[in-house]
Amino acid sequence: MIPFNRHLLVEPITEEEKEEQAMVLVPDDYRPQPRHTRVKVVDKAEDCKIPVFSGAIVIVNSSMIEEVTVGEKKYSLILENHILGRVED
Repeated sequence: MIPFNRHLLVEPITEEEKEEQAMVLVPDDYRPQPRHTRVKVVDKAEDCKIPVFSGAIVIVNSSMIEEVTVGEKKYSLILENHILGRVED
């Protein structure tokens, strides 16, 4: 997939889950989502103005990641305005 209109194609970085005891009853399949997450940039639209490159790790608002399914393949896209910063090694 080639992103357009200031979108970036990203790959979410899965974090190891910590096993915690809930203080209230929640469904067994409930997994709390962090407010912010790290993603790896795969590609970006030509009209993106932010200085990121393919392979860069950026921080985004988790709820702004758009999941798009085309056939059997799933893609994650985010608008450049929702990137909060780039992680430097």
